[in-house]
Amino acid sequence: MVKTYKVKLNEISKFQQFVNGCVVFSQVSLTGRHGKFIVDAKSVMGLLSLDLSEPVTIEAEADTEKELEAFDKWVTVLV
Repeated sequence: MVKTYKVKLNEISKFQQFVNGCVVFSQVSLTGRHGKFIVDAKSVMGLLSLDLSEPVTIEAEADTEKELEAFDKWVTVLV
């Protein structure tokens, strides 16, 4: 199961909240995309290599609907 989100990480507080919150979702694979660049969205260095002045596309993939729903509730508050 895969779900896609557009997340603005252009504020340091949102960036910190996203990076710190991702630790909780160990069963969810997160990929960040901007343009042609694809990075591990749980990686601080990976995310910093993207252009954060624009929204980043985050793809969340999980084996179960329950895991994806938990991430969905969390990231929706962040967005």
